[in-house]
Amino acid sequence: MDIKQFNLVWKAYRREKYAHIGLYRIDTLKDDSEKGLKKCIKSYCEMKGFHCTIYDSKGFYRPDKLGINCFGTKQLIQAGGFIKSSTDKGKGDVFIEIPIDVNGVKLHASVWLDIKIGRDYQKSHQKVFQNQIEATGGVYFMPKNFEQFSIKMESIIKNYIEKGIKI
Repeated sequence: MDIKQFNLVWKAYRREKYAHIGLYRIDTLKDDSEKGLKKCIKSYCEMKGFHCTIYDSKGFYRPDKLGINCFGTKQLIQAGGFIKSSTDKGKGDVFIEIPIDVNGVKLHASVWLDIKIGRDYQKSHQKVFQNQIEATGGVYFMPKNFEQFSIKMESIIKNYIEKGIKI
């Protein structure tokens, strides 16, 4: 499913879900940036009933904090600077839990995504994380757009259904 088709399905889903409160404006989803693709993935998971967690590993810049001293002049209270993210290095951008039922036992299948937009590529510490996830039976992949994501997720779901696992 490409992004145009998904937008139609998403808007119909939102109108039906929130019909009782009169939801009039529904934003059009775009997959041309990392933030936009994460929003598309979160919306897809909401529609399917999957749990989705988005990790932000970018860090941020904190500006200098200035105050006025007793003489009425500006004084540096706290120096600013770049604050590193507290997430593990190499960790994926998105974690999806797919609820599955194996012989009456409720479990979760884990899917990790590492969003790659444009010329972005997988770093060595991300490859180590991928190997750890795949060694424990999880799924790890790197979509560049919503179409790649939806094709892979549908194949994962189809694979579980073929094995006789209820989703």
